[in-house]
Amino acid sequence: MPQGALGQLDLFADIDRSDLRLLAEMARFVSIRPGKQVFAQGDPAIHLYILVEGQVAIRYRPFDGDPLTVSTIAPGGVFGWSAFLARMTYTSSAIGEQAGRALAVAGIDFRALCEEHPRTGILIVERLADVIAGRLTGTRQAILDMLNRGVAALPAA
Repeated sequence: MPQGALGQLDLFADIDRSDLRLLAEMARFVSIRPGKQVFAQGDPAIHLYILVEGQVAIRYRPFDGDPLTVSTIAPGGVFGWSAFLARMTYTSSAIGEQAGRALAVAGIDFRALCEEHPRTGILIVERLADVIAGRLTGTRQAILDMLNRGVAALPAA
């Protein structure tokens, strides 16, 4: 995968060229197709994805309800971060909403790069933390909206 493409993504801005080259060697492109799963909730968490083109919905299915779209990923966004965090499985599903492509990097390889190159690792971890914090804010709002719809549907007492 071209190193220049990685350097244009916010997640990898200011990353050392040699580290970008190593990362480019680890990454591969995957196609995003509307209505098709990139991964399902409960699948083994193997890859971290960086969306280059298109749009992806992140959906969480509670045990007692219908799937809930907790986030929509736009180009430059990251999903599948359970793989980076060394979780066994993905906690949500990723479904293509618009055709495009994403970079997939094995979580184990990404973590190894961060450990072997601490300066780069710190930058990447800080940026992933920002992405995760933003996603959690969006998830909170989606849950509040769902609860408000449920309360509004209750019969008046």
